[in-house]
Amino acid sequence: MMFLVVVMVAVVSSVAGLPAPDLSYIRNGTCLQMSTHPTLNYEKFSGVWMEVASRPNIFRSARQCVTVHLSPSQGGVESVTSAVNAEGLPSEVPTLLTPQDDPSVFTVLYHGIATGKLSVVDTDYTTMACVYQCQQATPTQKVEWAYVYSRDLKEAAPANKRCRKVFKSQGFDVESIMSSPHPAETCNTAMFLVVVMVAVVSSVAGLPAPDLSYIRNGTCLQMSTHPTLNYEKFSGVWMEVASRPNIFRSARQCVTVHLSPSQGGVESVTSAVNAEGLPSEVPTLLTPQDDPSVFTVLYHGIPTGKLSVVDTDYTTMACVYQCQQATPTQKVEWAYVYSRDLKEAAPANKRCRKVFKSQGFDVESIMSSPHPAETCNTAVAE
Repeated sequence: MMFLVVVMVAVVSSVAGLPAPDLSYIRNGTCLQMSTHPTLNYEKFSGVWMEVASRPNIFRSARQCVTVHLSPSQGGVESVTSAVNAEGLPSEVPTLLTPQDDPSVFTVLYHGIATGKLSVVDTDYTTMACVYQCQQATPTQKVEWAYVYSRDLKEAAPANKRCRKVFKSQGFDVESIMSSPHPAETCNTAMFLVVVMVAVVSSVAGLPAPDLSYIRNGTCLQMSTHPTLNYEKFSGVWMEVASRPNIFRSARQCVTVHLSPSQGGVESVTSAVNAEGLPSEVPTLLTPQDDPSVFTVLYHGIPTGKLSVVDTDYTTMACVYQCQQATPTQKVEWAYVYSRDLKEAAPANKRCRKVFKSQGFDVESIMSSPHPAETCNTAVAE
């Protein structure tokens, strides 16, 4: 079935006068029986991986900024591949990986349709992973892929070297593996386009126009940060008591942030009550940079800017700045004031406004975040 789909795409492309897709990855032979990583630990393997190299194929050749977000689920491992497509727009492909007798081998389900077997050939969990995927399209023809993943683009070269060696030792044609592009301007601009698209959709749908005033001219501020941030002490629940409103947050109330250290950095879950009065959650992964108080924010694998913990005493207040350089001359930036308890809102707000102002942030744009007791309590009860 997969083989026939590929052939049909080639025929349609030809008839439509489009460039013929690269079908070089359809090969004669049978799928390789790869030896796999022994006793794969799903929790350690989960999180965000960046695709730094792969064998190009008809579905992936035009895509950039590819990241894969893995999370264990009851049926196996949920996978969301995020990328920027040929039009420069963000795209996502969700799949479910269902484990076989070998816990490092999975059936890949796309909308319930099996699209081959995926094998985790090698991984150290923290820097690299070598993944092989193949489907026996006919008794004599196969559709196969190979992916090189790393947790950080800085690890791309050693990950590529390691995986090429591993794949080659098991008979895979490593000459077909090519680097996966992650141009900074494209990847950052894609997130900027998401914001613009939401604004357009809101307008077309007759909804109130979202406030885009937080998209500003200029470059992200280089904030001085809290020295030697202690992740354990910083973790737990924070209440957002003030922030600069934005398109994603203006209709939300009762905002709390739950932070917990993980192997890949700090997992963050922002809980709130949406415009319909229903609870909502937004999970992100904060991956630390050279400065332990500065993180890359990953949402389903897509970087959405840098987050800096500017100041905190761990017990009563935290001042957090987030920014993405959407274009060379435009930035998308946020500021948050957190407290452990609403009773601490006033002193936390006062402290953070002073800190932000001293570093050049427009504190007049910061507004109190609503926590109406009736709304928040009702949402929790539900």
